[in-house]
Amino acid sequence: MEFEPNEMNMTGHTDPGIRPEPVGESQLPAPDRRRARAIFSRLGIGVTLVLVLSSAVQLILAAVLERAAPGWRSWPYSMWLMGFAPLYLVGIPAGVLVARRAPAMPPEQGPMTVGRYFCIILICVFVMQAGNMIGLTVQELIRVLLGLEAVNPIETFAEDESLLLRILFMVILAPLIEEFVFRKTLIDRMRPYGEKLAVVTSAAMFGLFHGNISQMFYAFTLGLVFGWVYLRTGKLRYTVGLHMIVNFFFGVLSVEILHWATPGLEAMEKTGAANAADLTALQMLGLAAYYLYTAAIFGAVIAGLVLLIVKGRRVRFQSAPLELPRGQRFSTVWINVGMILFAVLCAASIVLNIQ
Repeated sequence: MEFEPNEMNMTGHTDPGIRPEPVGESQLPAPDRRRARAIFSRLGIGVTLVLVLSSAVQLILAAVLERAAPGWRSWPYSMWLMGFAPLYLVGIPAGVLVARRAPAMPPEQGPMTVGRYFCIILICVFVMQAGNMIGLTVQELIRVLLGLEAVNPIETFAEDESLLLRILFMVILAPLIEEFVFRKTLIDRMRPYGEKLAVVTSAAMFGLFHGNISQMFYAFTLGLVFGWVYLRTGKLRYTVGLHMIVNFFFGVLSVEILHWATPGLEAMEKTGAANAADLTALQMLGLAAYYLYTAAIFGAVIAGLVLLIVKGRRVRFQSAPLELPRGQRFSTVWINVGMILFAVLCAASIVLNIQ
């Protein structure tokens, strides 16, 4: 279901040159605020259902397999199937079905040049590393203050020996499905109440959805960029591409290069830099790839920071037909049954991943 122009008090909203005037803060009727709260609650329930159903199916399936085939954990690909099949085949379809019952207002389609896309890739590298540094800082504070370690569940998958499965699930399936849920499904339905609100809220839900401190912060910062790109282009393929690039470089390529460079790094640590000539040709190649990758990422981070400072000033959000007043945004978006359930469930997951 999509908002019609007359329903949203808009005149030809499909024309990107026309920007509807927002409803004044004192003019937004109480029924519209209640309706907005109900819509955000439905979206929260939808994403909560994704988490609950996928976890329930995982537990049931594990219990059944323990009885029928006690050695199932040693089967090839069992970890991948148990981790992703319930999520992709049960949880997400059910959650999206619930969320999509809320009315949608997709963004107008806009252009994307190759040069602009490359700049956004560099910005993604910077915000990814910035979010990762925040996550590492929080993890260190937890370790120092509480004596506990924050676990990153995705590391088990990222370090799996099967390169093909890592590419299939982390580089192809995860970006396709997550972008459909958090950009297409959520932003289309949040956009009538404010474009900035839609981007920030969907990014916050994207970060919380990961359920651990290690990924939460960089998922949020990346979600901000992905959301803005989706708003300005109206095309999911651009955010899917960005998501795939990030996951490939930081979830697959970095792991492969580190594995390749580890023998050389260990040899250097034992013999010292003065005896680097004693390294084998393969160890030297691994070290060369490692230092080249590190330098490239460092350069991309600096370039991304500069681009974000320069181009970030040009970021503009269009007025929304039912723009929520400043004093009502948080309470409307987050103080409702669905979003509270979602936040509580994600918080519980985060706590459980601290040991």
